[in-house]
Amino acid sequence: MARRRDPVPADKFALFGRNGAELALTVLAVLIVAVVLIKCTIPIWPDLWWEVDPRSEAADQPVAALGPAQLAWLNALSVTLGAVSIGVHVLGGGRIAWGWSLLVMTGAAFAAPHMAGHGEDLRLGGSWTAAAAVGLAAWHLMQHQQPRRLLTGAMVGILAPLAMQAAIYSWYEHPMMVGQFMHNELEMLRARGIEPDSVQHHLFAKRLGVSDAIGAFALSNVNGSVLAALALVALGTAVGQIRQQRAAVAALGTATFAAGLLAVFLTQSKGAMLGLIVVLLAIAAVLGLYRLRPRRWALGGLAPLLLVTALVVVIGRGGLGRPSTPEGEIGLLFRYQYWHAAVRMVEHEPVALVTGLGPARFAERYPRYKDRYNPEQVKSTHNVLIDQILFFGVGGAAWCVVLVGWLVLAGHRAAAALADRQQTRQPRVDRQVEISMSALWPLLLVGLGVFLTQLVYQFAALHDPVQALRWAGGFACFVLVGVMTGQSTEPVHWSRVGWFAVALLLMVHNQIEMTFFNVGGSAFAWLVLGAAAAPSA
Repeated sequence: MARRRDPVPADKFALFGRNGAELALTVLAVLIVAVVLIKCTIPIWPDLWWEVDPRSEAADQPVAALGPAQLAWLNALSVTLGAVSIGVHVLGGGRIAWGWSLLVMTGAAFAAPHMAGHGEDLRLGGSWTAAAAVGLAAWHLMQHQQPRRLLTGAMVGILAPLAMQAAIYSWYEHPMMVGQFMHNELEMLRARGIEPDSVQHHLFAKRLGVSDAIGAFALSNVNGSVLAALALVALGTAVGQIRQQRAAVAALGTATFAAGLLAVFLTQSKGAMLGLIVVLLAIAAVLGLYRLRPRRWALGGLAPLLLVTALVVVIGRGGLGRPSTPEGEIGLLFRYQYWHAAVRMVEHEPVALVTGLGPARFAERYPRYKDRYNPEQVKSTHNVLIDQILFFGVGGAAWCVVLVGWLVLAGHRAAAALADRQQTRQPRVDRQVEISMSALWPLLLVGLGVFLTQLVYQFAALHDPVQALRWAGGFACFVLVGVMTGQSTEPVHWSRVGWFAVALLLMVHNQIEMTFFNVGGSAFAWLVLGAAAAPSA
């Protein structure tokens, strides 16, 4: 008589069974995170590539930055990976967030017509569309354990290399540049077409003396915003592991958080430092008031409260008028003047609220509508919500709904996770963290993708022993810190609070700053917002 065999589960041969979907989504998460971190670690200077004549000798010199073609490929890859991730998520048994997806696609649809008219619109519109696709993908990926661990580990791990970069620039590269200028001042001025003892000479020397770490973003405020956000991810990991008595991981997270604080200080970004303090105090006050059991509206309500407060502060500063001395505070005043110019544009061109002006047309029109006392020529209003609506009209408004909605939702989910912690028995967490191969290979692949790409574009700079040590040490720290913290995403409630803090910081700071405007910063910011608002598995 034939031996009876137990039936084989149907999903064992399915293309996207439970294990197959988890593996496929992990691979997709590796690719998405690698693309985002490449944008955050390698400068992107398309203007430099456009200005180089291929017939000149300068065209033969290596350029240590990504050009327009590389950026276009990364953007196209981001959109493709985002769509495929959502598809695999569905085939693995998940659900599509149709409401958020339609809002994201609406923004992309209104951005698309502008891309055909101007190179700057193509660069920025394409990058922001790719960033929104990444954020939507993060929403779906964070519902799966392995991608969630990978994303958390990568965010904490990349902070160490970025902090090293900030320290080396401030304490090694910048003093060396100043010394070279002092030694060869006349030659350097002539090479730039600057007359000695002219106004341009004094302005150049003054700017050279500022040692703010800009990283790959070309702007210290954007670098500070990203570093402060990453520091909060590390802090959330450290707090959770302290309460679980995982001393090694808690110490590693705390040390990474401290490195992040130092890096934020080196950027000299007052907005990032103040935003970090305000967000930490606000969340700590709510958690202390409710004894770690806040109602959903308590944390979620912080989002509109702090966003409105930032707007009121800027408008109030604008009402005070110009400072009486040149040393007076003008940063917030300038923001008010940018916003006022945007209002005047809408008054004269109301179609902007429907179809949008596009980034390039805003930059072209700003000199016509700006305050006559404002000395700057800007491409952004330095406010993410005003930028999106002014540039893309209805589509930009749809993106604003997504960003603010995700932020509020992240607060609700963090509060719900803390409430569940009190009502349900938490599973025992092993205090010993072993580095498993399932946790190592995704972080290793992300690290190889990011650091090998950095090696290709900045090979000449890495001939310097200090820079070579920074590159090798950064890669090692990224993998080690990422694996240790990525495997320690439990308990989930503290991870939720950490992600909400990150999202809150980015949105509050970017009421007066332009991280969402920056090509690399926007990809990072959308990824964080999508991850923070994602539902549980």
